[in-house]
Amino acid sequence: MIQGALQYSFFLRTGFFRMIPYIMEVLPDGIRLSQKNDGMVVQQIFIPDLEIQKIVLYKEKIPELELITPREIFVGSIREKVTVDKLFQDLSGFFGSRVMIY
Repeated sequence: MIQGALQYSFFLRTGFFRMIPYIMEVLPDGIRLSQKNDGMVVQQIFIPDLEIQKIVLYKEKIPELELITPREIFVGSIREKVTVDKLFQDLSGFFGSRVMIY
C-alpha cells in the first residue's frame, strides 16, 4: 500500500450537463473531494476506504471515473495530464483489485 496522498483536479458530474470542479485527494483511508471557491473549501465529500466497492476508469481522451459505494455513485473526469494507465497504477496502490479499466 502507498503511504501519503495523491491529488488530482476532478470535475464531478452533478447533473446531465453540469460538472463542478473539485480537488480529489486519494488518501490511505479513503477519497476526499473538496470544492473550493477563492481558495476556501466550500464543500467536502469524504468516501471512506471501506465504502469504496469499485473504482471504474474509462479510457477516454479525458479520463473518466466512477466511484461506486453502497449508497451512491460519483461520476466525473480527471482534468490533468495523466493517462488512464498511470491513474490505474496510482489508484491500485491504494485500492488494489477494486480498481478496473474499461
